[in-house]
Amino acid sequence: MPTIRSYSSLASPNSLPSSFLASIATLLKACKTQYHLLQVHAQIIQKGLEQDCFLVTQFICLCNTLSSLSYSTAVFDSVHSPSTFLWNTLIKGYCERSSFADTVDLFVRMKREEGVPDRYTYPSLVKACASEAKVWEGRAIHGTAVRCGVDGDVFVSTSLIDLYGKCREILCARKVFDGMSERNVVSWTAMVVGYASVGDLDEAHRLFDQMPQRNVVSWNVIISGFVKLGDLTNARRIFDQMPEKNVVSFTTMIDGYAKYGDMASARFLFDQAPNKDIVAWSALISGYAQNGQPNEAVKIFLEMSTRNVKPDEFIMVSLMSACSQVGCLQVAKWVDSYVSQSSIDVRQDHVHAALIDMNAKCGNMERATSLFDKMPKRDMISYCSMIQGLSAHGRGDQAVALFNKMLNEGLAPDEVAFTVILTACSRSGLIEEGWYFFESMRHKYHLTPSPDHYACMVDLLSRSGRLNAAYDLLQSMPMEPHAGAWGALLGACKLNGNIELGELVANRLFEIEPQNPGNYVLLSNIYAAADRWFDVSAVRDKMEEQGIKKIRVFLDPNLLVSSLQDVNDVLVAIDHVIDLGVASPSKLAVLGGSHGGFLTTHLIGQAQDKFVAAAARNPVCNLALMVGTTEVPDWRYAEAYGSEGQNSFTDAPSAEHLTLFQSKSPIARLEGQNTHPFTFGCSGSPCSSFYWVAICSGIERERSSCQSPVKVIVVVSQSPVCRPQSDFESFLSIGVWFKKYLS
Repeated sequence: MPTIRSYSSLASPNSLPSSFLASIATLLKACKTQYHLLQVHAQIIQKGLEQDCFLVTQFICLCNTLSSLSYSTAVFDSVHSPSTFLWNTLIKGYCERSSFADTVDLFVRMKREEGVPDRYTYPSLVKACASEAKVWEGRAIHGTAVRCGVDGDVFVSTSLIDLYGKCREILCARKVFDGMSERNVVSWTAMVVGYASVGDLDEAHRLFDQMPQRNVVSWNVIISGFVKLGDLTNARRIFDQMPEKNVVSFTTMIDGYAKYGDMASARFLFDQAPNKDIVAWSALISGYAQNGQPNEAVKIFLEMSTRNVKPDEFIMVSLMSACSQVGCLQVAKWVDSYVSQSSIDVRQDHVHAALIDMNAKCGNMERATSLFDKMPKRDMISYCSMIQGLSAHGRGDQAVALFNKMLNEGLAPDEVAFTVILTACSRSGLIEEGWYFFESMRHKYHLTPSPDHYACMVDLLSRSGRLNAAYDLLQSMPMEPHAGAWGALLGACKLNGNIELGELVANRLFEIEPQNPGNYVLLSNIYAAADRWFDVSAVRDKMEEQGIKKIRVFLDPNLLVSSLQDVNDVLVAIDHVIDLGVASPSKLAVLGGSHGGFLTTHLIGQAQDKFVAAAARNPVCNLALMVGTTEVPDWRYAEAYGSEGQNSFTDAPSAEHLTLFQSKSPIARLEGQNTHPFTFGCSGSPCSSFYWVAICSGIERERSSCQSPVKVIVVVSQSPVCRPQSDFESFLSIGVWFKKYLS
């Protein structure tokens, strides 16, 4: 077989092969670059073969791929009498690579120059109409096909069905379909797709059942139709009936389950899918992110990375959404760095906006601001992300200033933007600004406030102590207020001790959501603060009548990011949960192990009346006792000295260091605490892969707690209790301990 390098021998005037035409055609197949193409074209011209329609058609077909359409057109124009096949080749190239108008102009030129369209001309033209949704132009081309007598061809008719279906002219599509004397599986599938696209799934399903034969595309179309309607039961039934499934089949079902919140089924099918492509991974990751399971989204991304699957921008946007929900700064920085070092174009609007949103929500406002300032054109989404970030970090004044800047740039705020700025005003107590934006929403931008907007205003007034004004606003709403608005006012009644209004609001909430225990707990707390214990008892009796149980909160410090969440943050979070009414302040317990035990014992020492009971597994109670027993000795200095600990570290701590270790340890704050603690430890065993805890910590812990019952369990090294299969026994003991004091 000749190659590109054999040009010189083939083209030599003294050694021209007798089958030169066939050799040129073979050389065309070997062309890989535009340079090769130009060389072959030169030989065609040199040998006087530029009028050979068969050879020129092959050349233009390749030219459409390797070169520009202008070059293809120039070669075409040099042919005196182009064949229909040559016309069709150029028209197909225009359909694929040029504008719709240029394609139509070429077809008009073909008719003007007495070219004869055939059954291969029209499918390309109709496809161009379908891709641009040009239904009127498509009708005109349909008319010329009828006049040419090729409208009955199966390929022409199928392309027309596809056109009318995509343009939602389903009656026209059905008329073409019914007029076909011969139909193939593509024709049937196009008609099924048409009905599915207009939402007539009953007719689509009926046609699907009538199909003499089906391919994987027709199966996937009907499954996709059911998924779009939210009928996952029928979608799964059809899916299970498929004789052969491809990755599109699995991805369609995975995406459907994810959109309707059934992530367990989505993950099951994902695990069953063969040859998962990037779309399948994207469907699962975005599903977890959209359904409030950000940690699972991150896990799937890491699993994808281990399989050397490179993410695209859509996966990274979903991952950034998951990170925004987690709120972990370290993870956000890692994702930001990953995106910056990848081939993903961060200049794309959706990628840039997601980066801003992630950094803002994870607390890196400096990075978010830098990204925001670099945007060539800021949109509403990026502004809202920045305003939300500023609001979440207590920068209400800056949020208002940024919102005003957005208005000055000519962006008209929508309902979402007003929700964001009203929330910012509420969190920062900016009453005047909040009222201004609320009024401008109605009178300047002519937007009707939703219940969420009213709820923001109620919260703003409630936080500022203007409870009666908040109540009047609720009463004046043109629609029924939702529970969130009433709940904000009830929480404010508790903080301000307004019993009369609290009773009114609570009774309204009991009507809206009678099974929400938080409302009952809030009213009970209002009564308790006023020493109205008879009313407290009455509320509890009402809860029992409704079959409602109070929520007991078990806080596990092992789930917290220790470098970001200290004791004060935990206590603030607990107070917030109590204020929301979803937990009883008299039914709090805390559980932690290893470093979590360290935080647990700190919590019960610094908040001595907060927790009823506590349990610590292998806790670090005294940093001074960890000398010589820990695999990470510098950790003691980090806890004692903070960020300067790395500069103070030494393998042989001084007496001053030991004294500071002692003072920074939980053991220093245990005297007088009223929590009932339970300490569990193994003598001589590592409590984790990081820390060795001396058993004397537990004993010292017991001796330091004289105000309340203490339970310490010590097991020797190699005891079965230390092995994983006996973890159940330790947790069972903890459960018994909690039940004793929480019942």
